[in-house]
Amino acid sequence: MHLYFAYGSNLHAPQMAKRCVDSKRVGRAVLVDHRLDFTRRSGDWAGGVADVVPTPGHEVWGLLYEISDSDLCSLDRYEGYPTLYGRMQVEVQKDGEPVGNVLTYFVQEKQPFVAPHPDYLKIIRTAAQEHAFPLEYRKYLEAILTI
Repeated sequence: MHLYFAYGSNLHAPQMAKRCVDSKRVGRAVLVDHRLDFTRRSGDWAGGVADVVPTPGHEVWGLLYEISDSDLCSLDRYEGYPTLYGRMQVEVQKDGEPVGNVLTYFVQEKQPFVAPHPDYLKIIRTAAQEHAFPLEYRKYLEAILTI
């Protein structure tokens, strides 16, 4: 099993269940010293898609999952690994405790900010509300401009 940190459209439970049939949600987590940005245009979403960018003092909130090898292969296909998104091992915080060796994806060739489609950003905003991400983070999400 692998630990996976979702921060974009994989926060949407039905999508995650479809993509990763063996996945088990562990809970909410935060990736410190990174910020959420939209650095790649997606034809599927008709706008920008999420990325984590190393930035001291910022945080990206998301969900931690246990996934199988088969789930990882499925995620690789959906994320366009290794061409569109790369993978990296990160340490996240869950309930104030560090959790290491966590897999997440990042955009390989970053563009300047690409405004996301409102439907895409709604997935992230809805998850932030449902999982009680910190108010400051939810305000950050609300301030993101869409197409």
